[in-house]
Amino acid sequence: MEPERFRDHDAWLQLMMAAHHASSGAAREEFIAWSTSDPMYAADDWSIGRRWDSLHIEGETSITARTFLDKLVQDAGGEVPNVPADEDFTVWESDDDELKDKVEKPRWSVRSLDDLANMPPPRWIVRKILQEESVAVLFGPPSEGKSFVALDLALHLAANMVWHDPRRTVMGGDVLYVAAEGAAGLAKRTSAWRKAHPVPLHADAFSAGYRVAEPVGQGRSEGLSRLRRG
Repeated sequence: MEPERFRDHDAWLQLMMAAHHASSGAAREEFIAWSTSDPMYAADDWSIGRRWDSLHIEGETSITARTFLDKLVQDAGGEVPNVPADEDFTVWESDDDELKDKVEKPRWSVRSLDDLANMPPPRWIVRKILQEESVAVLFGPPSEGKSFVALDLALHLAANMVWHDPRRTVMGGDVLYVAAEGAAGLAKRTSAWRKAHPVPLHADAFSAGYRVAEPVGQGRSEGLSRLRRG
């Protein structure tokens, strides 16, 4: 739809409400981009964004996507049949058991006090430090060696070695180390670690992932812009 057709404020507002309703508010940037593609409102992105955001606050989304589409069709001289919901779509069933498990598996588990008391004890990836199926944070001041500690821990797991203390037993396994920074120094660091710890370490036990920067050459201004944005 051409945005020039919606220069009338009421028509434009109804379309905004319908888009807001259909996307549960997630189409903000798309709606702003569409609205500002009309040269008359090319510089109004800020005010359009504020108007979109006000729909959350005011609860003003009274025009649904279905209502808006019905109006468009009727204005064009057509008619939208009122089909019962159970007849509107064909029932689809999948024979893929793996897909069924993904669809039917609940994201949350609600348990009683008795259920909690009977839960198995936690399994430790690193005894008393890092638990299985959990999220952990290694934090400290800048330049205090956090990356070295994280890499050392990852390599101990990959080698199935206790971590600097006989009590810190580990659950060895394959490790993916994501280097969000300092990827250039990984080769030297891992090489130094292996010299200090001459233990068997199969090739697939440790893998490093890092962001690949697209090379910027002649005529690659778009790649440069992406690098600057990070």
